[in-house]
Amino acid sequence: MSGIFGVVTLEKERPIAADIAAMQPAMQSWGRDRDGLWQGAGVALGHQLHIDTPESRSEQQPSAGPAESGWRITADARIDNREELLASLSLRSSSADPLTDDQLILHAWLKWGEECLNRLVGAFVFVLWHETTRTFIAARDHLGCRPLFYHHAKGRLLVASEVRSILAVDGVPHDIDALALLSHVARYPVYLRSRSHWQTVLRLEPGHLLIWQDGELRSKRHWRPETIVEANCSLREGADKMKSLLDTAVTAQLRTVHRVGVHLSGGIDSGAVAVLAHQTLGQRGDSLAGAYSWSPPPNSAEGAGGAEYPRIAWLESQLGLSCRYCDLTEEDFYANFQRDPTTEPTELILYENVMKTPAANDGAGVMLSGWGGDEYASFNGRGFLAARFWSGRWRELYREVSQMRGKWRGRWSVVTSQIGEGRPLRFSRWGGDPMMAQIDRAYPQWRQAFRPDEIEQITAWRGQRTHQPGVRATMLALGAGGHLANRMTDWASLGGEGGLQYRFPLLDRRVVEAALAMPDRFFWHDGVARYGMKLACADLLPQKLVWRSPKREPSRMGRMDKVAHHTYRKYAAAQADDPVSRYHRQQASIGMALVGK
Repeated sequence: MSGIFGVVTLEKERPIAADIAAMQPAMQSWGRDRDGLWQGAGVALGHQLHIDTPESRSEQQPSAGPAESGWRITADARIDNREELLASLSLRSSSADPLTDDQLILHAWLKWGEECLNRLVGAFVFVLWHETTRTFIAARDHLGCRPLFYHHAKGRLLVASEVRSILAVDGVPHDIDALALLSHVARYPVYLRSRSHWQTVLRLEPGHLLIWQDGELRSKRHWRPETIVEANCSLREGADKMKSLLDTAVTAQLRTVHRVGVHLSGGIDSGAVAVLAHQTLGQRGDSLAGAYSWSPPPNSAEGAGGAEYPRIAWLESQLGLSCRYCDLTEEDFYANFQRDPTTEPTELILYENVMKTPAANDGAGVMLSGWGGDEYASFNGRGFLAARFWSGRWRELYREVSQMRGKWRGRWSVVTSQIGEGRPLRFSRWGGDPMMAQIDRAYPQWRQAFRPDEIEQITAWRGQRTHQPGVRATMLALGAGGHLANRMTDWASLGGEGGLQYRFPLLDRRVVEAALAMPDRFFWHDGVARYGMKLACADLLPQKLVWRSPKREPSRMGRMDKVAHHTYRKYAAAQADDPVSRYHRQQASIGMALVGK
């Protein structure tokens, strides 16, 4: 994971040396192995290299294509389908003469233009510059595994992996977007798909291009998951394909010069990633650096009888290593809560801030996570029952419910929840918001931390309906919701701080697109949620982990509630009224309700 930045102006003679000089210091944590800078007339590109793959040792960015092409590139990229691209482009790469990922992207662009983005698999952002046409192009991968921010005003465009790099430039307004802060409190991440926490600094959305020419800027989608055609396959065929693709994705993401750690939650997703990585590394005569769980140690007060520990123990036995647990303290929570969300990573980094130290002590430079499976490959089938209810297939609905485990009261609770969530758009105003009702019951004082217009905005956001009943519609809505890209943006920034790169095999483009093409019964079959992924992992993971009831983490949540209590109380009573202080007070008020304090 490296960092990129750049500036281009409409007037060639406009001085930009001060702009690029101001941007670079904020980028240094993104790559300390080498820095590079190229400057032309009214344009400059910068790069901070973090060596993470064998080929990246040879990177000299920003780099140029053939002289006659006129193109230059700076990229933060890990391309996972290298062999396929090399063959299609009739190129070669060897340890003695490696073709770096930035050059592979540039060759693909020279041959296919924008169409190359439909052929790239991996985590990437890159910027291209064409000298003759004075065209400046930025592109971000399909789900936003790598971040890119930009500011465009008065004929000048600034881009960078890090928002602080743009804010450091003279003339960029420092006006906080209050709605962006509010969107965190409202659990409405879609607002931040295209915005930062600053009014004039935007995000390049996942799966988009940014094209600047003659001072005009436009954005363009290059990934359209809604157009993926449903596959005609049996459950067994679908499971075999998913397992094969996941194996391919894990193997591709093990291309690194660093030792590799894995997250272990006790669930199928992290378990499958960990076991496949263990098997592949073993074939190479290598091993995992370690396994890391967000749950507290089993011998802690919250650990007694925790449901996650037997599941993790089964995986420990299979991996031949001992898992390291997260001994989260009140001080850790307090320090994390004090972070400024406008410039610092905050999205679910509480645990990783604690776990990055043992990971570093184990020598891990890459962390494989099973995160992202819930939204795609291991989706729980939300929308399946709703589709049957709203289309009048009630006999089929009853048959599915009758095959579910547990008491009938619990089964119907699942059914009614899905029916309410998956109601057609014409019925979207029916029913209330369960989360807001829970908050009002548990801590009605939360409203005192908000202005009336903010409560109205939260209600409007949470009342929005964006999808029809059905598994595929629900998956597409969740994928477009913004939380995936927001977390990966913050984890990329956190990785820059600590030198630990996060990788997500279950968000490999091939895996995601295969999941979106699966029939709905892949995700819900005979009363069993996540059926297809369970079938895919049946000969990979312990049977009791695959087919038992879903993973639960009561010990992790119990520790969280305990350490959060004091911090929430402190901030809920704070009086300062600047935007960031108000955000902390609002978060604390909602937090007190959600933990039932």
